Amino acid sequence: MSLSFGRYVSLLILPAEGVIERTIEVNESLTVNNITFTLERVELTATEARFYASNTPPKDYKPKRPQSLPPPKGYDAIAEYRLDNGPVKKAGTSGVRYLLNGMEHIWDMLDPVPKGTKEITFVITGLGDWEGPWEFRVPLD
Repeated sequence: MSLSFGRYVSLLILPAEGVIERTIEVNESLTVNNITFTLERVELTATEARFYASNTPPKDYKPKRPQSLPPPKGYDAIAEYRLDNGPVKKAGTSGVRYLLNGMEHIWDMLDPVPKGTKEITFVITGLGDWEGPWEFRVPLD
């Protein structure tokens, strides 16, 4: 929730049961439409959840050098997630770091995960014009 009083203020309302604080090394890869995504890890903190992934490049991906500016267009990765069997939440577009051999992605500023959650389902729905889904299930118990 955000309030504005001439300044930007953010309030984080945590669940009464508390939140999970840990890092889960996933390192699971899935290939869809000839693009392989690897969900590397999930970081759960008191203030946010973060998902880290990387992918192999599409055939026409040819940056001149790593982290060239402006970055190549059309490689935005969109994702969503679900806690247990709850509603699907938008993770939005990843932050991305362009490399010669692919891309590194991070989705952050997502709601903390309440204690008692058994599983996170993280789904990368698309990468630019390439449709997924790349669906990862991350057990928490």
